[in-house]
This record gives sequence, structure tokens and C-alpha cells, in this order.
Amino acid sequence: MECQRTVNFNKVHETEVTPEYIDCLVEDAQRGETLAETELGYRYQFGLGVERNPSLAIHWMRKAADEGFMCAQCKLSYVYLGSFDGAPNWSEATVWLRRAADQGCPLAQHNLGMMYAEGKGVPQNFAIAFKWFLKSAEQGHPLGQDAVGMAYMKGEGVKQSYAKAVKYFQMAADQNNPFGLYNLAMCYLHGHHVKKDISKAIELFHRSALLGDAYAQRELGELLLEGNIGLKMEGLEWLARSEQTFSEWKTAESTSLT
Repeated sequence: MECQRTVNFNKVHETEVTPEYIDCLVEDAQRGETLAETELGYRYQFGLGVERNPSLAIHWMRKAADEGFMCAQCKLSYVYLGSFDGAPNWSEATVWLRRAADQGCPLAQHNLGMMYAEGKGVPQNFAIAFKWFLKSAEQGHPLGQDAVGMAYMKGEGVKQSYAKAVKYFQMAADQNNPFGLYNLAMCYLHGHHVKKDISKAIELFHRSALLGDAYAQRELGELLLEGNIGLKMEGLEWLARSEQTFSEWKTAESTSLT
């Protein structure tokens, strides 16, 4: 039996698999097929078609990562970022993020930048963080674009520039990224290098809120509450949804560390 290997790891979550598929996947991984090793490790990480087992997740992803498979290196970093022996292993996560980032993975470049920005696994260094954010952004990754925008907005690792912040937020928003949409909305709300426009801010907050951003849901709710009677009920609904989303985020975070 030949397995149809996945490249889009979102599909791993969406597709139910048979025991025969898992058997085939194990056989291919044991033969040293790097994509099979990575997918099997990913399945063990989240318990998708197999019993969740972080140790086996690391075992199989590490085999592919050691062979230089960029996807496995990036995925392996998430295992260490999420939970390893009960707590994140920032240093080990940074090792694999760097290897994937050096190979040009835009997501790893963004995440490595975050490690430097937050001082996790490496000494805090905003200039190095900005370098990695920019590399990610230049490849068109919306998280990298949003992170560059935030760096320009705060003047962290680069000279502050609202104009450049808006430019990069717009790039991320054009890809329907919820963070880019939220940050661009904040620029319109406060008039940062754009003409203050509450209606535009509400439109952008709404798009971000629909994508599940709790901060956008809260801002949208508060703005609608300031409007006419017809909008107040909708505002209350968005505020309630934001509280629910924040609660879900907190639960997911605490669960990932147990």
C-alpha cells in the first residue's frame, strides 16, 4: 500500500485516517522517508490517528530534522515551544528555528525573531529580531509583515516610523491576516500616519474579529457601544465574544504547558 503523503499540515487535522494508513506511514518513516517521519511526528504531537506522545513526536521529527528537512525543523521547534517534560524548552526550540530560518523558512524566520524580541532561548535583541522579521516579510509572510510593522511602530530595533508601520500593516491586512488588520485598524483609530477614520477602523476591526482575534472583538464591541441604539446590542455581543475568545486562548495556553 502506498500512502498519499501530506504537505499541507492543516489537512492532517481535517482528514480522518484508517489504521492501514498509519501502518503505511510508520513503514515509510522507518525506511527514512523524511516527509513520512515529519507527518508521523506531527500526528504523535497532537494525537491525530495515534495516541498523543510528545516523546515519539520528537523522535520522528528529529530524524527528519537531522537530515536537514526544513519542514521538520520548523515543526520540531513547535514541539519544544509547546511542551517538553512539562515546560517549554526555549533553547532547543531556538536551535531548530535557526536551522529552518537559515534555510529560508519564512515562518521560522518570524518565530526566531519573536524569540529575540522576547529574550526566550537567546538574549533579548530587538535589532536581530527585526532582521529576522524583515527576512520573513520580504518573502511575503503576513506574520513577518505585521511584526515589521510593530517594530517600526514601537521603534524596536529600527528607527520609529509610523509611515513604514502602516505600509507593513497594510501588506499583512491585504492577506487577510487578523493581526495586520487589527494593527492597521488601530492606526486609523488613532490617526497614525493616516487620516483618523473611525468607520475605516470599525471595518478593519470587524474583519479581524471575524477571524477570531480577541483584541479586535473587544475594540469593535467598545466602538459599537458608542454608536446608536441599534449598534449597542451588536457591541455587547462582540464584547461577550471577546471574553470567550480570551478565555479559550488562556485555556489553550495552560493546556499546552501541562
